[in-house]
Amino acid sequence: MSTEANKTIALRYIDIINEWDLDALGEVIDKENFKEHNPAWGALSFDQALGTYQMLKAALPDLHFGGPPVLVIAEDDLVVIKGGVSGTHTGAPLFGVPATGKQLSWTGMDISRIANGKIVERWLEANMLGLMQQVGVIPPPG
Repeated sequence: MSTEANKTIALRYIDIINEWDLDALGEVIDKENFKEHNPAWGALSFDQALGTYQMLKAALPDLHFGGPPVLVIAEDDLVVIKGGVSGTHTGAPLFGVPATGKQLSWTGMDISRIANGKIVERWLEANMLGLMQQVGVIPPPG
């Protein structure tokens, strides 16, 4: 596939998550072979990765990924997206902290590897330290 087609697939994944249309994930993810590498939770299968999104969505009902992407780069079968994530902590506890009502935002970057028109692997990096400081799990510096 072309790099432009791969960009479209990676960006569609973010749209599907933002729309919370989980039934549509099969359009862009190879669920059988999918692996997500996330420093906060380790290497995850499709179902495990979906569980982390469901946990975030329960804590941040207005969860929004991509906000908008700051940077999208594609080469060969890889697409890199750097952007923001935001949501209001009005739902379930997050990192053990009851809902704070705070608007939270953090930046992140993901790399998606695409094969046969579907995402088969993702590597995520997110500013979890900044998120935990906003929630109050870790005190901010100073």
